[in-house]
Amino acid sequence: MAVNFGEIKRIDIIGYLEKIGIRPVRNYQTYALYHAPYREDRHPSFKVSRKKNRWYDLATMQSGDIIDLGKMMYNTNDIMEVIRHIQNYTTAELVIRERIPSELQDERAGTFRDVTVKPLTNDKLLSYLGSRGIDSSVAVEFCREIHFSLGHRHYYGIGFGNVLGGY
Repeated sequence: MAVNFGEIKRIDIIGYLEKIGIRPVRNYQTYALYHAPYREDRHPSFKVSRKKNRWYDLATMQSGDIIDLGKMMYNTNDIMEVIRHIQNYTTAELVIRERIPSELQDERAGTFRDVTVKPLTNDKLLSYLGSRGIDSSVAVEFCREIHFSLGHRHYYGIGFGNVLGGY
């Protein structure tokens, strides 16, 4: 059965691991926790996000999709070899995740929401600028405090005006 690269990347990692005999040590609502399947791991430090279908190795700080996992598990950088390994277990029983609209929306590049521009007053931002050798009186004159949302998170930072009136 031929499966294209996009379909391979959407294969549910948790389902794939189960299919090859790797079970989670703990199951949580948003993720499953395993011993790393590609290295000696006494304490479970390999996390798979149910929502994002991505894995994170908390001990080595590595992460990725099913292709990246295959590279680690099968000790190769040959993507075609990884795909062959994965295809050996690709059956109707393996779930190919459908992308939900909120995931697609989150991936839109640069979609800032709820942007608010205010005078620079945040102590943490002023302290940061001071640590960079920028006098607070100069910063307050030329910089603004910008608050915005990106995806489901809220951020704030320092903004410099541009010639088009934006930051």
